[in-house]
Amino acid sequence: MSMHPDHIRSLWSLVQTLQEFAVFLLGEDGRILTWNAGAEVMFGYGGDEIIGRHISILYIPEDLAKGEPNRELQTARERGRASDDRWLVKKSGNRIWVAGVTVPVHEHEILSGFGKIIRDQTSSRENEERINNLNIALQSKVDELEEFEQVAVGRELRMIDLKRENERLRMKISHLESSMEKRT
Repeated sequence: MSMHPDHIRSLWSLVQTLQEFAVFLLGEDGRILTWNAGAEVMFGYGGDEIIGRHISILYIPEDLAKGEPNRELQTARERGRASDDRWLVKKSGNRIWVAGVTVPVHEHEILSGFGKIIRDQTSSRENEERINNLNIALQSKVDELEEFEQVAVGRELRMIDLKRENERLRMKISHLESSMEKRT
């Protein structure tokens, strides 16, 4: 199904207004072909700075070393989509945690490139990490309290045993004293 040029312009106008989503097209080789306002806000690159650059410019060094940009395009090519939940890099060098998807774009049933939609999830990821760190700290405190409880209860039990032994010895002494008195 082909779209009327007016519909294509309307669709691109809609995509351009999305500030919280980076939406762009890639060529078959992974080079950036379009760049919406949301991508500009999210990554800090103007369209004139990034169009024509390879998508790998947005990947962290660890993922570049593993070949992730090309693996993601290959997965989208083979499976019809590739989920993209990972750290990416802004123009400033700061990392952002994103959730996104890459899908193949076909023209007349022939692959013509890829579409990529990304949402910045950094604050959600940071909140999850804070909650996880708080849970770890809480578990550590619980473990400390349980250890203290075992030490305190163990000490208390030893004190009870000592009191019983002390009482037993006193009774034995008392019994011995009374036995000695009877002999004399």
